[in-house]
Amino acid sequence: MGQKCVYCNAEIFDDRAMQICDKCGVGVWGPKQWAHIKKTTDDAQERGDLALYKDQVV
Repeated sequence: MGQKCVYCNAEIFDDRAMQICDKCGVGVWGPKQWAHIKKTTDDAQERGDLALYKDQVV
C-alpha cells in the first residue's frame, strides 16, 4: 500500500520523500518548481540527509 497525499488524500504509488501527490504539488508550486522539490527531497532521502523529525538527526 502506498502513501496518501496530505492535501487531497489521493494514493501515491511511488516511493517519494514528500507525501504530496503530483497534482497538488504542481497546483501549489507549479511544474518546474515541483519537479525540483521532488528531486532534491528524494536525493536527500537517499543520502540519509532528510530527517522527518528533529530528534532523528544523527
